[in-house]
Amino acid sequence: MLLATGCTDQTAGTPTAAGEAPDTTAESTATPSSTAGPADSIKPCALLSAADISQLGITGAPRSTKIKGAVSCDWRVEKKQVGDSYTVGISVFPGLGLKDVTGSPKTPTTVGKHDAVQVINNSSGCAVALGITETSRVQVYVTGGDPAGLCKPALDIAKIIEPKLP
Repeated sequence: MLLATGCTDQTAGTPTAAGEAPDTTAESTATPSSTAGPADSIKPCALLSAADISQLGITGAPRSTKIKGAVSCDWRVEKKQVGDSYTVGISVFPGLGLKDVTGSPKTPTTVGKHDAVQVINNSSGCAVALGITETSRVQVYVTGGDPAGLCKPALDIAKIIEPKLP
């Protein structure tokens, strides 16, 4: 007795032998998401001009990073006394607003036309977060040295970049 078997399920694509890499050159039929918000267009390394960098005493090239959806840019400010040196960072959080800022105490403030929150972290430094929308923010943080003493440079930088924000 002879049995005939067949398959009725069809899978799109190009068949490949076991161990061969599939052809990945086919175009995707998925459409890109159109949910980009105002914060998605902000490039943190472009928020400080060469003149701003010079005025702030920033040395060296910026270092760009992306962690957990946030895009950041860090610079170093070297002072004569090593203990007075610090790191400046600007981060864009397209999915986290002012209500999501962590740390305590949170001091509400305004920087230009943006609502803002200042937070001192006694172990690392000071941050000033500027609200872009209810669910997005740009945050300036300064770390190293005396955390309370780092709020002035954080606020100075926030005032410099604020007019460039949506």
